[in-house]
Amino acid sequence: YQHPVIHGLGTTFYPRVRSISLKQEIGPQLTVTPVMMTTPESWAETNFEKIQFDKDVDRQGPIDICIAVIKSLLIKPDETKDDTEDRYARLIILGDSDFATNNYVKPVSNRDIFLNFINWLAEDEELITIRPKERDVRQIQLSSSQIKTLIYVNILLIPFVAISIGTLVWWRRRA
Repeated sequence: YQHPVIHGLGTTFYPRVRSISLKQEIGPQLTVTPVMMTTPESWAETNFEKIQFDKDVDRQGPIDICIAVIKSLLIKPDETKDDTEDRYARLIILGDSDFATNNYVKPVSNRDIFLNFINWLAEDEELITIRPKERDVRQIQLSSSQIKTLIYVNILLIPFVAISIGTLVWWRRRA
């Protein structure tokens, strides 16, 4: 699909996603746009005791897992005027609730899609983007003996070797 909230995103992960199916009669004021769907090899499972595709009861993919709904609202700004202002109510429906928790937000693009959902709902489409990855702060944990070895090698051994080689070269050239 080509919805703005998913444009250019990488891999996303939905650990407990459910399928979304719409009633046929949605009304003229609603615009429903599919946002994400599964692959054709997937299916909507109905029997969780035995996970396998059953033609008679399970629904074969691709299956919608996220939709965007826009409802047109006609608002009269002032009772004395006849013109109406066309406003919209927006809704994103995703068949998973924990995709933006700490466990799933960092390794994949779940953080980006969650923020894109919020920006689209707030009608700030210019803020929909792929954000730069945060740098991880990596620390080295050294034992006290490793710290002492590091100090002795870097502060004493390497300068001593460099001075010794320099002295040896100087002594040979002088002689």
